Amino acid sequence: MANTSPLKRVYFDSNPLHNWPNGTNELWNALSAARWLGSELYFPETVEDELQAQFIRGVQNAYDGIDGQVKVLRKLCRNIIEPDVSGKEPAPDVLAGAFRERSNELKEHFKIGTVPLTKAPLSTVLTMAIERLAPFEEIRLDDKHRAVVGLQDTAILLSILGHMKSAAPGERCAFVTNDGVFSKTETRDLIESQGVKIEIFKSIRALWEDSFNHFWPEIREKWHEEEKYIESELNQRNDDLAKEIVALLNTSDLGEQLWIAAKVKKGFSVREFNMVSIELPDSAQRPPHAPYHRVEGEKVKISARATVEMEAIIEKVNWLTVFGGLGSERIQEPPQFEQKILSETFNVSLLGEVVEGAIKKIEVTGVERSRP
Repeated sequence: MANTSPLKRVYFDSNPLHNWPNGTNELWNALSAARWLGSELYFPETVEDELQAQFIRGVQNAYDGIDGQVKVLRKLCRNIIEPDVSGKEPAPDVLAGAFRERSNELKEHFKIGTVPLTKAPLSTVLTMAIERLAPFEEIRLDDKHRAVVGLQDTAILLSILGHMKSAAPGERCAFVTNDGVFSKTETRDLIESQGVKIEIFKSIRALWEDSFNHFWPEIREKWHEEEKYIESELNQRNDDLAKEIVALLNTSDLGEQLWIAAKVKKGFSVREFNMVSIELPDSAQRPPHAPYHRVEGEKVKISARATVEMEAIIEKVNWLTVFGGLGSERIQEPPQFEQKILSETFNVSLLGEVVEGAIKKIEVTGVERSRP
């Protein structure tokens, strides 16, 4: 085991909390495992605000799409039949209230605290921006224009660093983020200059694996046996589960990539399930309270990575058509179509039930495209 003690504090960026206060079983399992080990979990205040804003924008964008389709529907049905269309977009404050209510319920369940916004003087932050000190960085917009970005990242990092001042010497602390700016040498130098140590975990999976490695050997062995069993069960049932997966996916989730668009989907299959993780039994069903076992009828959350293949007729996009040629005139070319096998990876949430001591009756409850 690389480290001798479990994580004491875990801080979260917004990217691993994608879709919060919804989430995959992988997230729920990682939060549960960390809490069972006694890790303190924290969301910086800026992260919560960002997640709320993402939720509101997502709902508003979805309603905009609905409005567009409703207009098309009404135009088609005009003077023929009155379409049954209902639904009104909630006001932003209503969405914000609903978000906070559900988020607070989950935070209370997992004992997640909030890190208040940094009290660093505005002059300090302004100096960091002017001098392009990480996490601030300058990006190129075009040949003539540049922009300085990183205010949110800076607020998050300074808030965490301030909060870590109260950590006891030797306590392991981690920040879960896949934002590369936090792994840059300049950012690491800033962290070290504050006299604190924090590990960067680039995925929820990494957090879960670190927690797993600190459970007692007896628990790890039984837990790992269950995961191997579940992985085998999923791969034996891949045809049936593929139907459940595709039923939960939006059309845009399948085969849409930057340079191609799947126009006709002809077949969908799961090539492999892997990276299975399952939630722990209740603490009363684990050592030292009792031998590791599951309770009959218990519902068990499962997460897995599914590599899928889809046969489709695709439209290839010409980059010059999208962005224009080297001159001022845009190049126009007819679309190119071809039949192709597309491969993608999805995070799959599942739910099983304990029957005669084993996890059975496994069904898919959620699917989302795998994120870096």
